[in-house]
Amino acid sequence: MRRGVLPAHAALVCMLIAVCAGQTTNRFSGWTDGATVTDNTLNAVQMFEIGKVWAAGMFDTVAYSLDGGFSWTQKPTRRADAQWKSVGVVEYCFDNPNPGPGRYPQFCENGRQVWVTGEYGWISRTTDWGETWQPQGGDSIDWLFQSQNAAFINQITLHSIYALDGDTAYVVGDRATILKTVDGGAQWTSQNSNEAFGADLYQVYMYTNTSGYIVGSEGTILKTMNAGRSWKRQASGVTSLLRSVSAYSAMPDFTPTYYNRFTPVYNLTFVVGDGGVVLRSTDAGLTFSRITGCNTVKNPNYFHVVFRENMVDWSEHLSEGWILGSSGSVCVSDDRDLGATWRTQLSGGAQLESLDLISDVNPV
Repeated sequence: MRRGVLPAHAALVCMLIAVCAGQTTNRFSGWTDGATVTDNTLNAVQMFEIGKVWAAGMFDTVAYSLDGGFSWTQKPTRRADAQWKSVGVVEYCFDNPNPGPGRYPQFCENGRQVWVTGEYGWISRTTDWGETWQPQGGDSIDWLFQSQNAAFINQITLHSIYALDGDTAYVVGDRATILKTVDGGAQWTSQNSNEAFGADLYQVYMYTNTSGYIVGSEGTILKTMNAGRSWKRQASGVTSLLRSVSAYSAMPDFTPTYYNRFTPVYNLTFVVGDGGVVLRSTDAGLTFSRITGCNTVKNPNYFHVVFRENMVDWSEHLSEGWILGSSGSVCVSDDRDLGATWRTQLSGGAQLESLDLISDVNPV
């Protein structure tokens, strides 16, 4: 299941119900307006199961929906001036990871554990559907920045969080900030970001437990293959602000292994950003080429890119992709060409910043 978010400008959340739930064959007009969540601007929505999402935004707006966005339950963190920029929903965790001999671990309930990050270096976490929130970050990790002669954390906006499980999460933000926790946020450690050269970092995306990307200002693309112990700069060929990155397997490696499991080869990488930048790599991020044909308006800013994966029929593993951006910009990739060509679709004017599609486990 892919993680991501579908933020919308102001209070209207637009969700790809058609694609996520497979209820219509008209992908290119399958936008459904959700209910009004709040009068405040929403900055992030992450889907964790089909039709189930968490949303976060300005002035401590945090809410979840279990019906595809048609009704919402408000769960503010009690920090009224919080300006949340990202939400990370735990999709894989255990309630009892060490149950003892002869017993199996019990999976926790999807959507129950959630992180939000935002301005002033604030991080907050819930493990009970937002009934209670535990503040993290802020003053509690100021020592990380003071020890590096950097800015105080309260001067940093944390733009993105990626939760691998109930214990492990990555956070990125301004001034090359990269943080990681392995204990549910009780402690955060700063990761090596020397090759970020002080760039503001806008999204972190982990496609395996140990490998992932970060993108940000000045054409910055960073990659790790060792769980963040080091981040290596990749040549993007652009100087624009890059806002979103996603990585996919064009086809899995069907080399026989124990229990005949396959190993995905994540060789396809997509990056989007300001000024209509769309980058594509077919060699796991070693080189990037710029894709044209997705300019819906003059010099659009693109906020998110994501593809739908078919987890049942691997002969058609990677199908349609979506790019969202300013002035209601929406681009859709042609089927089965792995994001080489794109066509334009407008969603109706709302500023859509990013998107998540549930993998097609049971295609209709």
